[in-house]
Amino acid sequence: MIIMSSKNLNNLNVKDRTVKNVLNTISDCKMLSRGDSVLISISGGPDSVFLTIVLDLIRDDFKLKLYCFHLDHKTRKGQSKKDAEFVEKFCKKLGIMLFKEEVDVKKWCAANKLSFQEGARKIRRSFLENIASANKIKKIK
Repeated sequence: MIIMSSKNLNNLNVKDRTVKNVLNTISDCKMLSRGDSVLISISGGPDSVFLTIVLDLIRDDFKLKLYCFHLDHKTRKGQSKKDAEFVEKFCKKLGIMLFKEEVDVKKWCAANKLSFQEGARKIRRSFLENIASANKIKKIK
């Protein structure tokens, strides 16, 4: 178990404190084990980018094999394509293999009589589970 006292955390810079807090949470909650393979669902937004950065920072400590998945929802008048391009460059820079798909989520949801959020979640989950299974990836985040 990786635990640091708050006194020690105060002597670290923000990045190091954040990483140590994440390591403590991962350890306390048994979220990851050494050598795990992890598939990260990355939208290009701040939450998933932050998660990817932190997992990349602890990759060596945990001997993690990281992969990312991005779904281009084909929405927002071309902005989703820009998100996909950003994610591709970001993953390449970090040396993380990227799986990507494009689906017109609005059309799919209309055809399946689902809300956009519910449909998008189902589509992403299906891709994530198939990718994880085909590549023997243990964790989906």
